[in-house]
Amino acid sequence: MALGGIKKGRNTVFVIIAASLALAATSFAEHRSELWKALVSGSIVKDPTRTAKTARSYFEYIGSVTNESHRISRPHHHNNVTKNMSIVLVTSAPAIEPNSETVDSSPKSSDEEDEDEGIDEDKDKEEDEVDSSSSSSEEEPPKLYHLWHMPPHLSSKGQNPNVGSPTELNQTSIDLFENAARNGLTPSEGCSNATNETETWCERQGCWRTFEINSTQMPSDTTCKTLWFAGFSISTSSECREGGYGGYRNDYAVALQSARLNAKDTLQPVLLVGRYMTGNMSLPTVIEWAAAQGVIVIIVNELSFQHLVDTKLSRNKMRADTMGPFLRIDISKVVEEFNLMDLPGICDRHVLYTDSDVAFVNKVTQYDLDKLKQQIAPSTDAYALYGHQTKSSGRPINSGVMLFDVYRFAEAWPSFLDFGYKKGPFLSFDQGWLNDYFMSTPERSLNRSLLENEWNWKSYWRLYPNEWRNVKIVHFHGPKLGKSLESMAHCDRTDHVNATFGKTYASLVKNGICCDQGMTAKFVLDLYYELSPPRSIKC
Repeated sequence: MALGGIKKGRNTVFVIIAASLALAATSFAEHRSELWKALVSGSIVKDPTRTAKTARSYFEYIGSVTNESHRISRPHHHNNVTKNMSIVLVTSAPAIEPNSETVDSSPKSSDEEDEDEGIDEDKDKEEDEVDSSSSSSEEEPPKLYHLWHMPPHLSSKGQNPNVGSPTELNQTSIDLFENAARNGLTPSEGCSNATNETETWCERQGCWRTFEINSTQMPSDTTCKTLWFAGFSISTSSECREGGYGGYRNDYAVALQSARLNAKDTLQPVLLVGRYMTGNMSLPTVIEWAAAQGVIVIIVNELSFQHLVDTKLSRNKMRADTMGPFLRIDISKVVEEFNLMDLPGICDRHVLYTDSDVAFVNKVTQYDLDKLKQQIAPSTDAYALYGHQTKSSGRPINSGVMLFDVYRFAEAWPSFLDFGYKKGPFLSFDQGWLNDYFMSTPERSLNRSLLENEWNWKSYWRLYPNEWRNVKIVHFHGPKLGKSLESMAHCDRTDHVNATFGKTYASLVKNGICCDQGMTAKFVLDLYYELSPPRSIKC
């Protein structure tokens, strides 16, 4: 079958899609219909290049869900073309409107009139030649991912010449971590001097139960490093806020500094930077700074499922900041694209993902990671490990810290993508997608497991009866810098609710004040200020 081209001004793209009979399965009729509407009406994307990408996206999706029986041991390359279909892009072809004859308002020569009447004997031959040449000169879409920097100790290729030398952590930062690990945390001064009004205010607060952490440590024979992924999109949500602190760029800088101190022998940082819909906007300086600290930096121009995000998962809000939450979903494809598992000294199969707003607050050992990896594939049916949401009990919900098996995730990708097309949009973006998918069938529920609390600790949880030295990662979930974290750290009940965040944050802040006495919040606030690089770098 042949689909018409889409006109935009003087620039045209003629899209010809030759699909095999396998794509005629009635179960995919809704997708064929939606593709047709996208192409002929321009309702999804207006310009020709994006329309061509829409066609490619749909047929890659259909090809993946019709190939369920093809099991893999490593992720597929995102540019693999399904055997059952081909997409040919021909540029500078005559523009035609959908369901209409070609109309050309320019004066015609006698030869052109003869061609219109079908009396040019060489017409068929010429068309065959055009088709043949177009097939050999197919235009490839822009690459989804770009390796911006590879640290020299990992490869001789991929270094960015603009990257400078690493900076040293100052002794004050080191002392902050070591003193807390040795002596534990102390209540915030505001809570130590609590007024009677505050005590009365806290009387009705039922503190959430805190489960004890298993602090066992054993020797490990593991010598490789686990890839640690984090990311943010270049958008207003990542920019520094008033005063020069906050924003996901600053958050990531703090996370990286804490990992350099507490996980330098066990984790290899990888930063994903989303550049969707940013035009010619320059990269922020914090990326170059991160690369200088030994980070693998990968630019994500578009997600492999960007069409799905634009049209369904972000509720048709095509904005730069809607890309950030979905970056983790493409990790298995990024790993394969750049053969990251084949880098020297990198552990196979498993990767650690965290949101950018975390801090590694104590040492992460090889034994710690070995113990986590034993809880997922290939040792068990589960291939994703993540933790609780607000309360420190219940089922896995919060994917802000997640360990997963990239090969098993790649195997599940066709059904996961199909679920997104059929069931999206979801609450909480990619987290909702993951949760709804794993809860959709009893079999899928076995594919995730619960991450221990110490790996996704919240600043509003009560620490007692645990010792601070056993907490691994604190996630700035909910209250953040400039968003009620300061109120919780100083036990300021009069300002504990920022009206922007309503009752949800209010209950979290109250729990942090009344149940934890602001201890965790105060420590991570001090840590945030101490580890933040100069404003000229992070902003």
